[in-house]
Amino acid sequence: MVIILEVFLIVSPKMDSLIQQGLGYAYVENYPEAESLFNLVVKMDTLNPAGYFFLSGLYNLYSVDMGTDKNFEAFKNVIDKAVKYGNIYIQLHPDDGWGYFFVGGALTYMTFYYGLKGKYWSALVYGVKALKWVQKAAKIDSTIYDAYLGLGGYDYFKGQFPFWRSEKEKGIKKIETAIEKGRYSKIAAADGLGQLLMREKRYKEAERVLEQIVALYPSSRTLKHPLIETYIALGKWDKAENQALDLLKLSERQPTSNYVRLQAIDYLGAIYYHKKEYKRGEKYLSKAFTIKREKKLSKKEKEVFKEIIQIYKKYLKKEIKGKQKGKMLDK
Repeated sequence: MVIILEVFLIVSPKMDSLIQQGLGYAYVENYPEAESLFNLVVKMDTLNPAGYFFLSGLYNLYSVDMGTDKNFEAFKNVIDKAVKYGNIYIQLHPDDGWGYFFVGGALTYMTFYYGLKGKYWSALVYGVKALKWVQKAAKIDSTIYDAYLGLGGYDYFKGQFPFWRSEKEKGIKKIETAIEKGRYSKIAAADGLGQLLMREKRYKEAERVLEQIVALYPSSRTLKHPLIETYIALGKWDKAENQALDLLKLSERQPTSNYVRLQAIDYLGAIYYHKKEYKRGEKYLSKAFTIKREKKLSKKEKEVFKEIIQIYKKYLKKEIKGKQKGKMLDK
């Protein structure tokens, strides 16, 4: 899950304005501006878990977009603060279901962080923690359908274990409820559900969900990845090409990201190979080798580069076969 949950708190107009501005910057990956605004929210009311909640979402978004876990400690730190100050907030406002939701929502970020990495035990541990808070939120106020994102995430990742396989579908249904009826978490739930459906190889369903949120945020780099991968899985090469070319352009936007750039090249290499547009494919693949020569790659960038090498080998084999066929015709 990579999107910050949009929430409205009973706060001053100034605080609400800062939150809305911060979300606007976050959705287009303008991290410094978003972080500055969310930190101002924290300073305005240090006992309110909202600021820490938004910061945790922002740091998670940055990690996914830039392909780095360097900010993991900052990510975990603000989640811990959301829990700490959320407890105080709840003592002051015990009948406010949203207070419980903010704490559970922050823990849900960690649940998805580990779950989408395939670390299901860690995801389950945080899912259990999140479950207590989101269940309480829904119990206090049954209209807080946003809580179903956390409830569904817990059920789905629990379903990765042998004795609980049936829980996966229950989890997916709950996340669908958050999309349909949630007041604040529709985009977060849609993004999370799209990625879970991809994991289940339910690509047509994933396509429908992901297309909707990319249409809402066409300049978001982070949202494009799962949609491109879904198009590739479905063999919709033209649609995949359009999104991948757009992603490559967006990789140049500040902050620039070689991780995003390499991923876009990886996509384009696969797309043009299947479209049999080999010259175009080789042109983009050559850009990856230029990047590697000019900059030391991070761990995640190296992983993508290995995939690019595998695609490049396919191009070489195709080129060798073409030359051999040409020689046979000459004879």
